[in-house]
Amino acid sequence: MRINKRLQSESGQSVILISMVILSFLLFFSFAINTGVLITAKISVQSAADAAAYAGAAAQARQLNAISFLNYDMRRQYKKFTYRNNFLGNIGAANFPNEGGPGQYPYPKRYYPNASSGSQKTANLGIPITCIPLTGSSSKSENCLQLNLPNSSYEANQFFPNGGLTAITQAFLEASAQISAMQNSQCAKLSSFNLYVQLMWLFRGDIDLAKLRALVDQLGGGLTQADKDKVYTNLENLTYGLGIYPRNILNHMRIKTLESFLNQAPQNEVQYDNVQAWEKSTSAESHERTILAFKSALTNLNNEVMNHNQVIMREIQGANQIKLELISPSFATFFQAMIENQTGGDQTICKSDIKMLPAPFVPAGVKNTSKTPVHYAVKVIAKAKLLFSPISDGIELEAVAAAKPFGSRIGPDIQASEFVTKVNPVTNPVSGILINDCGQNPNNCYIPNLTITGNDSYLTKEFLQTMMNLGRKGSNQFIIDQFGGGIYQAIAPQAAEVGRYNILPPPKKPEDMRTIGNDKEEFIPYASDENSKIYRVYAPIFDQASGSSSVKDTIKNTFDDIFGQTGLSQGSINWQSVKQQIQADMLEYVTSKMPTGGAATENGETQTFAAIELPMAQWTNFVPNKYWLTKSEEVRSSWAPIVKGTINPRFGYSVKLVALQNLTASGATINEDDKDNINH
Repeated sequence: MRINKRLQSESGQSVILISMVILSFLLFFSFAINTGVLITAKISVQSAADAAAYAGAAAQARQLNAISFLNYDMRRQYKKFTYRNNFLGNIGAANFPNEGGPGQYPYPKRYYPNASSGSQKTANLGIPITCIPLTGSSSKSENCLQLNLPNSSYEANQFFPNGGLTAITQAFLEASAQISAMQNSQCAKLSSFNLYVQLMWLFRGDIDLAKLRALVDQLGGGLTQADKDKVYTNLENLTYGLGIYPRNILNHMRIKTLESFLNQAPQNEVQYDNVQAWEKSTSAESHERTILAFKSALTNLNNEVMNHNQVIMREIQGANQIKLELISPSFATFFQAMIENQTGGDQTICKSDIKMLPAPFVPAGVKNTSKTPVHYAVKVIAKAKLLFSPISDGIELEAVAAAKPFGSRIGPDIQASEFVTKVNPVTNPVSGILINDCGQNPNNCYIPNLTITGNDSYLTKEFLQTMMNLGRKGSNQFIIDQFGGGIYQAIAPQAAEVGRYNILPPPKKPEDMRTIGNDKEEFIPYASDENSKIYRVYAPIFDQASGSSSVKDTIKNTFDDIFGQTGLSQGSINWQSVKQQIQADMLEYVTSKMPTGGAATENGETQTFAAIELPMAQWTNFVPNKYWLTKSEEVRSSWAPIVKGTINPRFGYSVKLVALQNLTASGATINEDDKDNINH
């Protein structure tokens, strides 16, 4: 009976019920907790992916900005050369640039068909011819005005065939002969100077003034020390800075490095160990995009829920983000080679043989030929740690995101033909020799030129007159260093460039240099104060990690190609020696002087950082004019938000998150099998 009673007893059954209730509660509780954890984890992973995409695209934006600034600097260097070639090389003419009617300046030269000084004629050659007068500040040099000079001694002797009747007449004839001899001697000196000025504008590969002094000392031609001192001073003022070829070759080398960074192949299975290894390696710069993206992802992941050591990031954008094409117009330059009369019997002295220096493939800028937008896309994979989960290492979660730089431009889709103007073949009326024979090479009939406004260019008479007025500063004196200062106006931003290039604005006062929408003072990266004139941007001269050719090979191959196209064999110039000297100077500049920068390099540039002159900085005597722009509002290159009723100009690329479907619709490549199933 007792056994039956015990069996029939219901005591203790509540324990089972309570246990089941507790178990159910625990299961429900863990489910609720895990659901919250999963929701939090999923949001965290998505935030991490968004942050990674944004950081990667921000790195791309910085690289695009650097490319765009360097690209515009290449154009400015081309403008600098064009100003020198079309203006500085011709300011020795007495009436420059007032001769001829409106429109393009005709570049006239006078000449004497026979011995009579009254036989002067004018030939409108239509091509800039470099001739720098070796005269004082107020005197004029007839050598640059004429294609020949009348031999006053010959003419006087013809008038007094027997030597004259008096001692006074004899003294006059002797003085006349001395004047002719002096003109004849200066003729040869000027010829060498004209050639070297043109060579420096094209090829100067070092700013070492000691080398410049040595170059002047080697000119020869009977120059006295006083003559050499004058030549040296003029040459320093006329040719400061690297020539168009070396300067833009270096700019292009920097652009190619940045292009390789943008086109870095997408990385798969990126983990924390990979990032640490990249940061310590010599290839850290080329992996900047990936490093910043991964570290941004980790920062936005909840470490309480997910183990950072198990995070994986995959870059799923295409490898070839950008494809840059070098714009390299070819044209001819000319200098006045003065031929000294050695016989003493000619009716004219100092005959001018206009020599041509072909300039093939001059680097003038780049353009992007890729048809797809630059973008960045990632997939972030992380594991969430759950409560009472049978999966010990957590449940795997993933999220994708994409972003792209927007709002600016590298430069226009421009052709090399927009950097030159075609001219007709011209014959030297004194020698009868064709100056620019287009039949041998069509490029011989192109000269450097650029559009400034709709109707004006660097050959327009009114523009040249404006530059002349600036150089003379209201006086009639001819002072070379004043005209050299006009370079900053000549290469300032112009109306034809607005909306086509990313142009840095002028520096501002610190209180005006806040970023849009930020109450804190934050200086704009390109300047530290309103007096800044140089912008330093990270742009390595070459990327060692990408396996690119060495600096030495690049410089050698470039000039081998250039000089292989010039066909320069006339005269006594040893062009092979010239090429070797240019290569040596430029290689020394890059490998010996750039590592430390400072005064040894132009604007203190280094192998790692470019030093770009701010195009809108208010340089000394900078005067507003219709030919150049001076206000940031005139050249803004991005969308301009309105803050407190005022338009705040923006410059360069911004970044925004985008849907992957939008990228693929625009032609972007996303290397991920399930891209069509992604919603973001």
